[in-house]
Amino acid sequence: EPNMKLLVLFYDRAARLLQPIRDAAQSDWQLEEWRLGDSAARLEELLALAVVIVAGPGFPASALGKTRNLRLLQCASAGYEWIDFDAVPPTAHVCNTSSMDASIAEYVLCAILEWQGGGMR
Repeated sequence: EPNMKLLVLFYDRAARLLQPIRDAAQSDWQLEEWRLGDSAARLEELLALAVVIVAGPGFPASALGKTRNLRLLQCASAGYEWIDFDAVPPTAHVCNTSSMDASIAEYVLCAILEWQGGGMR
């Protein structure tokens, strides 16, 4: 379906987020969940269609190269060392957020500056 917007949750605590996101999302968003141990075929299917991915450590991040429509990879953890940035499509933005305070804002600003300077590529 070309106009379908698919958000995929790829981590074990995602189940608690599904209903609140469904309640808040626009009606044209389809939400799916993939957990470690689910089938590789299902992962391939979801990656091919995903516009937004919410993932955490344990997600097979090198699989990001199999996405065709990805626009946002939202990290569901404070760290991002598990991401294979070489596999992130150039059309996608990578964001991370957790329940951090001002120190994470300072870090994000420094990371943006480093990224713009080419240090993280």
